[in-house]
Amino acid sequence: MRLFLDSAKIARLRPLLSTGVFYGVTTNPLILKESGLKPEDLTPELPQGAPLHFGSISLVLEPTATALVVDTVSAGDACMAALLVGLYRSGSTSRQRLALLGHEQLSSLLSFAAKVAALTCVRSGADPAWQEEVI
Repeated sequence: MRLFLDSAKIARLRPLLSTGVFYGVTTNPLILKESGLKPEDLTPELPQGAPLHFGSISLVLEPTATALVVDTVSAGDACMAALLVGLYRSGSTSRQRLALLGHEQLSSLLSFAAKVAALTCVRSGADPAWQEEVI
C-alpha cells in the first residue's frame, strides 16, 4: 500500500514528506486554487521520483477544458469513462500498450476526458455528455 498526502500546503507537506512514510502528493483544482498554487509549484517539494497526483492522473500538466459549473455529480465518472473509451479506441488496453503511449497521445486522451467532464458539469444531475457532443 502507498500513502499519499492530500494537500497543497507546502509548509505542511515538507516535514511529512521528509519522513519517507508518504509516497507522494495528491490534490485537486479547488485545493490548489485556495492555496494560490499551480501543480508545478508542488513538484520541487516532492522527494526525487515521488509522484504528484492531480485529480486521478499522475503529474501530466496540460491545459484542461473549462465550464460554468452547474453540478459536479458524475463528472469524475464521466472523465474516467471517457479516458477508458479513448484508451480502448486507441488499442491501448494492455500494460504493454499503455507503456508505449507518448506524451502527445496521452495529452489528447486527457483533453478528451476533460472535455467530457466539463460537459457533464454544465448540467444538473448525473447527465454525462453523449458521444455526438464530444466527437
